Amino acid sequence: PQSRAGAGGARSSVMSRLERRLLDDLRHELMQREAALDREVAADEVRAAGKHGGIDVFEALARGEATAADVQDASQLIAAWHRHEALRRVRGALIRMERGSYGRCIACGAHLPVEWLRAEPDAELCLICQGRADARDDDSQHAHAS
Repeated sequence: PQSRAGAGGARSSVMSRLERRLLDDLRHELMQREAALDREVAADEVRAAGKHGGIDVFEALARGEATAADVQDASQLIAAWHRHEALRRVRGALIRMERGSYGRCIACGAHLPVEWLRAEPDAELCLICQGRADARDDDSQHAHAS
């Protein structure tokens, strides 16, 4: 009934905005991404287990004393972090699907455009909140550079 409130009401609202077929397609794509990222992150962890601490590499880079191997290690660490972050986002999207909150901004609750979800199924934030997050990241990077 329409008088339902809470998570059930939110679920039917989100489901009404997203076609069932589209939601199934997005879920399938997210599950495929999750499997691929899971394998890549596991391989990253195996490689990292055999190396020394990543902080040393970044300190050498900051001091201008980095070797070519240090630069390669740093690049691999950054790429591994990006894969780990992508896996977190994919898993978050799958959890939101289960809970019925998929398709809504995790910060303000606004509906995400269907076109955006098609392009980026693991999207977490609406345009406004994403802009704010990007601005905070930019401010943080500028503060670290000073």
